[in-house]
Amino acid sequence: MNTDSKQKSSWQWRQSGVFLALLAALFTAFIFTIDTQVMTNVIKHDQRLIAVLVYLTLGSWIGVVFNYIYNHLFARHLDPTFTRERVFSGKSGLYVMAAGVSAGLGTFSYLFVAGKGDPSVLIALSTLSVVYLALYDGVKTRGTKLLKGTLAALMCVTGVALVSYTGTLNGTAQTIPLTDILLVAVAFSGFDAVAMICMGKLAEAKEDMVSAAFWRFFWLSVTATVLSPIVASSYGYFSEYARLMGLVFWKAFPWVLLLMFFAYGGNVLTALAQKFEKASTVKVVKNTQSLLAVPLTLLFAWLLPDMFDVPAWGPVWVWRMLGGTLIMLAIWLVPKKKKDEDS
Repeated sequence: MNTDSKQKSSWQWRQSGVFLALLAALFTAFIFTIDTQVMTNVIKHDQRLIAVLVYLTLGSWIGVVFNYIYNHLFARHLDPTFTRERVFSGKSGLYVMAAGVSAGLGTFSYLFVAGKGDPSVLIALSTLSVVYLALYDGVKTRGTKLLKGTLAALMCVTGVALVSYTGTLNGTAQTIPLTDILLVAVAFSGFDAVAMICMGKLAEAKEDMVSAAFWRFFWLSVTATVLSPIVASSYGYFSEYARLMGLVFWKAFPWVLLLMFFAYGGNVLTALAQKFEKASTVKVVKNTQSLLAVPLTLLFAWLLPDMFDVPAWGPVWVWRMLGGTLIMLAIWLVPKKKKDEDS
């Protein structure tokens, strides 16, 4: 194979929205697992709200610094057109700010649920933003594509429900608390959908999506920094919030650093995938994170038995694997953009 052929082959995988979204799903599955570990065993407090606010603040600004570093280490391998972070203005600046603020509010919502046990349930529920995105894209879609997109979304939701199955205890079906469902399936998924739609607008405008991913995270961090002390103060927890932040900083730092590597990969790959596919398509493909959640959860539970509580091996995991298979079928079914379609 000559040099030109190698370069063409190397570039092709970077132009596949489906492949980029699959890679993003792998990174994202690790994010939720690490979040569960941190909220369960690293940043702990009798008042859960204080622990959430501390993690949100520490993760945000450690993340901004390392997103910049990772950009200059890895970004050109993911998108050879990237040279440096571009500052957005006008309508594009508003879209990237809206994406970051929405992502910050969504992160705040789901961290309340992280650390409550089995992370595979959290990962599964977090994928339901595909419903909002399918409805959004469906407004502009007609005919067979609308039917296939709707069916793929329904299959995805069914698969998520199966992956979320927690089994029975003493003959009684175990249910996920309504507040957790609302926080993740409604609040987090809704904010996630808004963030992806805004990023999709930037992709349609042919903006630099690596820079867009960086500034999205920057605005997420600004949102977290503004929100956290205000919420802490409103509950009378500010002094305890500040004390816990200083107390756990170095203990949490290695975990946050690891988290930010996967967060960087997941965010940038998702942004790049939206250059080539609609938001709903990218999200359905990313929902393989629900399938990946099963082996990842079992692996971490085996390596670190005290990390979090998971159901014992049995029928519950069979149902979860069936759910993951449905999600994979949904990915195969969802309409993909043709190369000659307009963005």
